Amino acid sequence: AAQGDRAAAETLLRQAMDIHRKALGDHHPLVAVTLNSLSRVVRDQGRLDEAAAALDAALAIARPALGNEHQLVAIYSCNLAAVQLARKQPVAAEALLRDALRIRSQAARLVPNRRRIFPEDDWSVGATKSLLGAALTALRRYDEAESMLLEARHDLDAMTPVPGREIEIAAARLAELYAGRGTQGRAAR
Repeated sequence: AAQGDRAAAETLLRQAMDIHRKALGDHHPLVAVTLNSLSRVVRDQGRLDEAAAALDAALAIARPALGNEHQLVAIYSCNLAAVQLARKQPVAAEALLRDALRIRSQAARLVPNRRRIFPEDDWSVGATKSLLGAALTALRRYDEAESMLLEARHDLDAMTPVPGREIEIAAARLAELYAGRGTQGRAAR
């Protein structure tokens, strides 16, 4: 997938999921992890309904297996919210993001991902706030959206090292908010 061969990635992920299901059962957390990865690949191909279904299935496994407060539940919820926003369903996205932000904020430094070993690398709380700001913008709740996006930007700016890509996304969401609000000058800045 990282090399751009999403078709091959999808095939391999489906094979891995079949192996996991046969070896571990349909409700094992590793099946949920694979569904989450599969959702990213099909989402990148524009197949949003399939991505949403994969993430719904991942959450249906993760919640009873790991508990509603587990960090993977928050991550899958954020991913599903991003898909829901792409599907023009900001109400569903907002609910998912509020729950994910609550879970992430309880253990902001704990991310079950081997690539993020150091707590200072955890930008996910700021990224979740940014995505929630996008959902609020889509709902035309501009004051709430602005507050959330500015908070996200502040959180991300305070990180060491600064997560440049996430800051760019938050800034673009702020510009979209200001454009939607009709304040083109602020959007341009």
